[in-house]
Amino acid sequence: MKKAISIMVVMFLLTFTVFAAYYDVGAGLTYDSFSFVEKVTVEGETTETKMPHDALGVNIAGTYWFTDTLGVEANLDFAKGDVINMSSEDFSIKASSQLIGPSVAVKYLVLKSPVFVNVKAGAGYYFYNSTTKVTSTSEGTTVETTSKMKGNGFGMLVGAEMLHPVTNSLAIKANAGYKLFTNIKNLKDQDGNEITDTAISMNGLKLGFGVIYSF
Repeated sequence: MKKAISIMVVMFLLTFTVFAAYYDVGAGLTYDSFSFVEKVTVEGETTETKMPHDALGVNIAGTYWFTDTLGVEANLDFAKGDVINMSSEDFSIKASSQLIGPSVAVKYLVLKSPVFVNVKAGAGYYFYNSTTKVTSTSEGTTVETTSKMKGNGFGMLVGAEMLHPVTNSLAIKANAGYKLFTNIKNLKDQDGNEITDTAISMNGLKLGFGVIYSF
């Protein structure tokens, strides 16, 4: 999967370099919020426990501008965070997750002065992985177990981006968006068994801050 994504990024950048008359590339830090939902069914009745979750990550992006105001943007996001981190004298549980998501969005420039402001809407495909480690101690003996889970799914994103020029080519960017209809499906454990008692919703806030360079 990582090799395929790397090839996509290289092809994307080469395409911009060869064919684009006006384009920009950028990178920055991101914050994502989403939810981890546990489903438990007892005697035919299902209850859900929702646990809010956030993650920090990095983003690289490039935009090809068809006109001065209309462009298409390709992104690659990587985010990582803790789902659960609890401990006591003889027991601890820690679950961490990571998310990799290539996406494409249409951008429209709505303001040029005193700062540049874009609005955008697009869709992406997300790859999700999580690792849960449980440690328990009893009568001087410590037992540690590790379980893994992975899944993937489509989603949508709407948002806005503000750019403050530093030079004619370099600008500082800040963006905010919201992920819609983004659910991780096809959940499986480390042995390839399907997981049916857990759902992951990626719907939530997405923030970013970084730099962008125009060619």
